Amino acid sequence: MFPSYLNNLKLKDDKGNLLTLDKNGNGTFKSYLSLIIKNSANKALAEGKDISEFKKAFTIENDKVIAVDLDVYTHIGDRMKSPPAFDSLDASSGENNLFGDKRTDNKNFTKFSFDIVNKEAIEYYQKGKFNDKSIKVVIPKMADKNIIKMMNPMNYLDNTPTKYWRIRHGAIDKDTSLAIPAILAIKLKNSGKVVDFASPWGQGHGGDYDLDELFNWIDTIVNK
Repeated sequence: MFPSYLNNLKLKDDKGNLLTLDKNGNGTFKSYLSLIIKNSANKALAEGKDISEFKKAFTIENDKVIAVDLDVYTHIGDRMKSPPAFDSLDASSGENNLFGDKRTDNKNFTKFSFDIVNKEAIEYYQKGKFNDKSIKVVIPKMADKNIIKMMNPMNYLDNTPTKYWRIRHGAIDKDTSLAIPAILAIKLKNSGKVVDFASPWGQGHGGDYDLDELFNWIDTIVNK
């Protein structure tokens, strides 16, 4: 499902090459993500930081990372969430609440989760166990397609007047995939925006860790 979604975005790198994935999740987009991590690791090395925890994922020559095995890299350390991380099967997540409406607080917003829960509900009622209180059955409700559209910034980036963007995603963020901000940054670039995107080494899911860099970036823009 994800490769198909990504490929339909028709994203391109700075050289105009299409960034795509095959059905197994391999392709030029994966290589692009590896490049982001490579740049982050090399910046860390240049600053004298220790990257040895991830050495199994790197090919290093002359004190520089020249290649990244993304499969190995993403399996070092633990993960904060289990799939599906956001569209919970019991519609209990904060994201499910975000897609709710005045009639139903929480709703599913992906076909993947909705179909799984709906299949379970259908099978339950087909067995006729309506009064079995030991079984908790969730009747799924799908979010309105317009709400789903509104919550996806990819539908609006071509028309945004904002020219300058700065996006950061920690290189060891365990809550959100690097693919998500990368897609956002690439789409903005392809739409003609000026984008400063990086994955700071050693940073997890958080913010306010590089305020000096942030304000310097702002100064370079407003002082032009």
